[in-house]
Amino acid sequence: MSIWDKIKQLFYKNRNISMQSYPNVAFSKQTVVFDQRDAIILEDSVPAVTTDKLYNDGGVLTFDGNAVGNINSGTAGNIALYPATDIGIDDIYVQNANNINLAIAAHPALAAPRTYTIQDAGASANFLLSAGALVLSPTATQNIVAATGLTAAMIANKITRIQGDAGAVTVSATPSIVAGTDGQIIILQGDSDTNTVTLNDEATTPGSTLELTADQNMSLSKGYILVLVYDAGDAKWYEITRSNKPGP
Repeated sequence: MSIWDKIKQLFYKNRNISMQSYPNVAFSKQTVVFDQRDAIILEDSVPAVTTDKLYNDGGVLTFDGNAVGNINSGTAGNIALYPATDIGIDDIYVQNANNINLAIAAHPALAAPRTYTIQDAGASANFLLSAGALVLSPTATQNIVAATGLTAAMIANKITRIQGDAGAVTVSATPSIVAGTDGQIIILQGDSDTNTVTLNDEATTPGSTLELTADQNMSLSKGYILVLVYDAGDAKWYEITRSNKPGP
């Protein structure tokens, strides 16, 4: 008979438990109950000293003073983490056909912005999307002012939809786009055929920090796309590609 079978048997008989033979296992009979279906029931009780203890704090499974997950409001199949410092998850395995939705919220006690990294710890260091769609969330349409250009809030998403503020705009701000993070890629999408936005290369507007292909300025009307990458060492946005809207 295993140790767990012995513990359950003692609970079923409503007897006190002597753990003298098992010094690394400790239970309080008032807070831990095994029911007849082999379930562990943790009654709502917070110990005076919470160090290295697992307990039920008002319906929240808690260990060592930190919430493991909210049992009452959690979504089935979700993993809830509330780290006070940096945390690493080595492996996540999925054994069925359901989706994994990874939603990360910054710890309220830590200053934003935070950096969240998904990486392969192996030698290849690749991220593989073998099936399904890669979806990049766009911003709402941003109204661009010539003397201000694109701000940090405007390029917070991967796709930024832009139009001129109350008319066609040629950005005169230097820099024309606020400095990004080294390696950051942004996709600018024009959203108006009337309120167009023109971004000038450094050759036209010194200090724009835009290095566009062949020094060609870019006017973004509806459906036009400009893709840029930021180089922190050069403090420049370099063009990756551009496209005009399809059709006549």
